[in-house]
Amino acid sequence: MEYPFNFFLPLSSDVLEGEYMGHPVAIKNIKCDVTAQNFLAETTTMTKLQHKNLVNLMGVILHNGLYLVMELMSKGNLVNYLRSRGRSMVSPQQLLRFSL
Repeated sequence: MEYPFNFFLPLSSDVLEGEYMGHPVAIKNIKCDVTAQNFLAETTTMTKLQHKNLVNLMGVILHNGLYLVMELMSKGNLVNYLRSRGRSMVSPQQLLRFSL
């Protein structure tokens, strides 16, 4: 089976950086015990969510495991951003903007 993905490098133990149709993507391996039906129901919901502060789900891979294909967050995820700066460096106004 041939995939339209080019894998570049691991971002973490279960996330790879890659390219899909010319766009940088993150490919996350879902390792938990999830039934296929629940996985597909959740991903269907995720594809309908559109917001500037949400990562877009671009697709799923169901071959040799369960994988989510999402837009790549070039500056990392919000949790790491907040942890790297500490509470004193992130203002309440910034926290509010993250949530809207």
